[in-house]
Amino acid sequence: MECSSGPRKRSGVDKMRRPGGTTALLLGLAFIGTLACRENREPESQFLAGLATFGHEVRAFRPCGSVEALWAIDSTGLLWDLHRELAPGGEAYEEVFATVRGSVNPPLLDGFGADYAGTVVVEEVLYAAGEGLGCDTDWSRFSYRASGNEPFWSLDISAQGMDLIQLGLGKRNWDLTQDEHDETAPHFQGQAPDGTTIEVVFTKEPCRDS
Repeated sequence: MECSSGPRKRSGVDKMRRPGGTTALLLGLAFIGTLACRENREPESQFLAGLATFGHEVRAFRPCGSVEALWAIDSTGLLWDLHRELAPGGEAYEEVFATVRGSVNPPLLDGFGADYAGTVVVEEVLYAAGEGLGCDTDWSRFSYRASGNEPFWSLDISAQGMDLIQLGLGKRNWDLTQDEHDETAPHFQGQAPDGTTIEVVFTKEPCRDS
């Protein structure tokens, strides 16, 4: 990465001999240089939870807790397909909850995206639903969640351990004895106070709720 604050006029520095004047000028130039460095850095990919909206001339993603939406560029081609499928009544302009991995960028300079507070480039769609998990979910409570139906079950994994809820069987807990946060297949092992063990392996593949 190359960063530059641009040419500095030496004569301007030489003329400012008042106490603090030269220091103020140099700090100002250094600050401009720091801003230039930040602007040249590639935005980092991050986890985002929010509400996606699709319609004519609208491609928006509003992060949870924000009143301002971002113009969404769906590089996966999946987010808007899921919106059409999950939106109430299949209607456009309805909000659908989704979690994605992507990078947040400044607003576009022209086009429909220029009217938004910024731009999000969606690199991966992790979850989308018309009901269930949403912006009111405390996402800090778990790092991974798995669930199923018929009968219902739900498994949360966090640094505190693994919690399994099964319909009619209540809740069980395991302390983590091994955790491997592999990008393609996260792997966890746990042990309960009674010695019972559990092993969980996640695989990345499409999954649809029945």
